[in-house]
Amino acid sequence: VREAMGAGPSGNKLEDLEAVLIGVEPLSLELGTELTPTVAEKVPEMVAVAVEQLAARGIHLEPRLTTAEAN
Repeated sequence: VREAMGAGPSGNKLEDLEAVLIGVEPLSLELGTELTPTVAEKVPEMVAVAVEQLAARGIHLEPRLTTAEAN
């Protein structure tokens, strides 16, 4: 993670940056193109955690309407 973050866009040092990792431990590491049901089930929870983490840092998101909801 340290190497991936490098320096911030404003030239901040790594010590000044913060990273929050959100994930799920898969039951299987088999290759495929679709999420497993176990991982897919956790996506809404991970999104909610990401939204909470952003809000805690002063970034507030608004839900976007889907095409079906807009019509």
